[in-house]
Amino acid sequence: LRGLGAALGTGRTGEQLLHGEPHPGNLLHTRRGPLFVDLATCCRGPVEFDLAHAPEEVARHYAGADQDLVRRCRALNWALFSA
Repeated sequence: LRGLGAALGTGRTGEQLLHGEPHPGNLLHTRRGPLFVDLATCCRGPVEFDLAHAPEEVARHYAGADQDLVRRCRALNWALFSA
């Protein structure tokens, strides 16, 4: 986990507000559009961390995403979920 976490800090992208777990189970469909819920894991970091929760096609088509960083974030997510 330490190695994967440290590797995220070497990305070229900036930080922004993240949901932390933007999977379909945390998404409500409302009349006003999609709404993310379960904001307990909000944090700051690279957008690739949130993209790592999405299907691979989403990350592949997200303009400007660092695909190597998405891959490392996916590995970190699996390590965290497995620990």
